[in-house]
Amino acid sequence: MTELVQTIKQAAIEAVEAEVPAAPVVGTVVTTQPLAVRLNQRLTLPGARLIFLRGQSVPMRGDRLALLRFQGGQNYVVLGVLQ
Repeated sequence: MTELVQTIKQAAIEAVEAEVPAAPVVGTVVTTQPLAVRLNQRLTLPGARLIFLRGQSVPMRGDRLALLRFQGGQNYVVLGVLQ
């Protein structure tokens, strides 16, 4: 029985390690004060979950942003504004 448990644990560990660590997404700025970016109909990110690179300007309402989601989906790096 312990061999079965160890095999299941090892399979779970390998599945987590094989996971893609980041994923590109596109979001739309819905408000600027406070900053909020909508990814889809269900998910709107508050500004606190966005990480801006140095030198980036604050996006305007309606801007489409290229984002990179960190593993776990808690934080997103703003790569820039899409044209």
